[in-house]
Amino acid sequence: FLSRNANLGDCVQPCRWEYEIKPKNKEESLIVGEDKNGTYLLNSLDMCLIKRIEEMIKTGISAFKIEGRAKSVYYLANVVGAYREAIDLHYNKTKIQERKKRINFLYKELETKLVHRGFSEGLMFGNKKDNKQNFKDSKSTPNWEFCGQVTGCKKIKKDKYAVTFKVHNSLKIYDNLELISPPYNSKKWRLKEMYDLAYNEILEAHGGGGGQKVIIYFKTPVSVYSVLRRRF
Repeated sequence: FLSRNANLGDCVQPCRWEYEIKPKNKEESLIVGEDKNGTYLLNSLDMCLIKRIEEMIKTGISAFKIEGRAKSVYYLANVVGAYREAIDLHYNKTKIQERKKRINFLYKELETKLVHRGFSEGLMFGNKKDNKQNFKDSKSTPNWEFCGQVTGCKKIKKDKYAVTFKVHNSLKIYDNLELISPPYNSKKWRLKEMYDLAYNEILEAHGGGGGQKVIIYFKTPVSVYSVLRRRF
């Protein structure tokens, strides 16, 4: 692994691996701390400090870095959008109770709709009850799946916009969808119609082979790079 530079995005992610001990010259191996899930010795929880944004800003921090190595555009769109809004809430001087309620909502969104290894505040705030490792599995399994990203938006007539999506995974009529636009504006609906690029109505689309593109109509414009997810 010496040729794989983690700082250049080439990490092989050994923290996600399950480990075992195999005695030399023996066929049988031993699972460390054996249980039904195996053992993930280096599998640290993901750091989530969105509830601490205001405290960190007050210390003089002027920039925050979001981990992006080996992350999908869907993960980054959600995390960067949520943190951007949390920072803006502070600088816009939103009322304390409104700010707290919204940040709790953003935290819950990240916790329940993204694939992650569980959340921790790490070592920054001295929370001894905050677990730092996830020994049970390598990741969470949310009930939402990334299914599209906006690549274009064209006004057809008043109150009608043709929004082009590049499909990831799959997209089908009657899917329950949620659109996330910058910074973190959400719209939920049930898909009743969509079209291919020739404006022929279709019932499903798939992301294989570079990603099929589809058109969905909206009453208002949608930002390019907004992301779409579907509920299982």
